[in-house]
Amino acid sequence: MILIRKEHPAFGWGNLAWAYTGTNAVAGYWRTYKDEKILVLNNLSSKSQQIEISLTPGDQSAPIELLTHTLPAQVNADKLYMQMTPYHYMWIKL
Repeated sequence: MILIRKEHPAFGWGNLAWAYTGTNAVAGYWRTYKDEKILVLNNLSSKSQQIEISLTPGDQSAPIELLTHTLPAQVNADKLYMQMTPYHYMWIKL
């Protein structure tokens, strides 16, 4: 995690803005710096959570989860949809 954090300046230098996830059980926020945009998600619940996050124009590229290098979410129109397991966290680059 430390290596990934060092590779992405948005974690330390960027702006922080809260992301509306559709549930109070998931804390989400955007970190942006220059051309980099990362969505940090934390499921604080002992239950799985379905989340939906609105995207801005230009964010419709394929999201990549930085810890697993997978495509964790589905993007339809201007929204990102995903299921989060209990106590799951993700760092998603758009």
